[in-house]
Amino acid sequence: MTRAATLVRFPDGADEAALDALARELRHGLGAGAQAEGDAVAVQGDIVERVANWLTKRGAKRVVRG
Repeated sequence: MTRAATLVRFPDGADEAALDALARELRHGLGAGAQAEGDAVAVQGDIVERVANWLTKRGAKRVVRG
């Protein structure tokens, strides 16, 4: 069984507290599992467009998919 995840990374990095807060907001906002892992937030599932839209609505200036 293959499990897909969507990763959210910051080009300039982010501290652990910011990643934990973002994971919590993503869990509540998208109804999907999310947790900070190293320098990124992993969101359960292949939901790139949902995550990108969520980030854009919350003021992300640039969202890169790929």
